[in-house]
Amino acid sequence: MRWTYTDADLGEISFHDVHVLGYAALPELFEIRFDIDYLAEWLCPAQKGAPISFRISPATLVFENAGHMEASIHAPQGDFSLDELARSGFEQLPGATLGTWQYELRGHDGCLVRLRASGFTLHLRAEPVIADQQQLSLDRRGGISFHVPER
Repeated sequence: MRWTYTDADLGEISFHDVHVLGYAALPELFEIRFDIDYLAEWLCPAQKGAPISFRISPATLVFENAGHMEASIHAPQGDFSLDELARSGFEQLPGATLGTWQYELRGHDGCLVRLRASGFTLHLRAEPVIADQQQLSLDRRGGISFHVPER
């Protein structure tokens, strides 16, 4: 099992149905962080018609050298989940050593978070646990956190 993934892994990882619990802007670090329940694996049932289950890990999604964030969130009960994370529009200023991409966290029900960043890192904060829903309870995930574990 891997504990971290980066933008280089974007084609290998999925953000479909990943629940977002909050975000934090850390201007002193040039970071925007999201607290998510990452679906590490969808577990197909052994018997036809049985419910699907999931291996879920509380995780911190960190966008580096980030800014220019805009969001449109439609969340009738306050929570929302993603459908995908997309990247486009690389820009590099003349003479700069670092460029940025436009990232879009596209959610269900018209939710959209757009920002510019040089990249991202997904940090799993705990071993994935098996759950029968796509989201962990606050107790089971250890509350809300934007912590990045040292590994």
